[in-house]
Amino acid sequence: MVLCFGQIMSPKSQQIIVAGIELTFTRKPVRNINLRVNPSTGKVMVSAPKSAPRTLVEAFIISRIDWITEAQQQALSRKPIQEPSLNNGERIAFLGKDIELRLATGKKSYEFNASNNLLTFFLPDQADTQEGNNKIKKQLLDCFYRAELQSLLPPMLEKWE
Repeated sequence: MVLCFGQIMSPKSQQIIVAGIELTFTRKPVRNINLRVNPSTGKVMVSAPKSAPRTLVEAFIISRIDWITEAQQQALSRKPIQEPSLNNGERIAFLGKDIELRLATGKKSYEFNASNNLLTFFLPDQADTQEGNNKIKKQLLDCFYRAELQSLLPPMLEKWE
């Protein structure tokens, strides 16, 4: 069993290594030892009661080594979330589904229309429908998300009040 205390992260947090796994250890006014693995980075964080003996915390971490290793492997195997390039035919994530983006010209102003699994951005004739105008396309996407949120939120608020 190897336990090495390293640099101090904050007055309460420390970088430590237990059984070859680097983690952030924090003592808090909590009742239990809490173990977390960040799903996007794979970093391990442990918080323990201020009164918990260090040997107990070490033993807890070692008893969960298999779970920690598996969670870190899952985190590292996840594809990083990429910002959409907003090109014609691209799939965009929305509410757990992928919707197809179509770019069309012929309108005098920038607009969008959503139906079924298709999101259409209407661009003025002079607008480049492929690579250019990414800033405007991102603004249209934000407007789409905002409009959908405004329609989905009121029923949820009523339910939760």
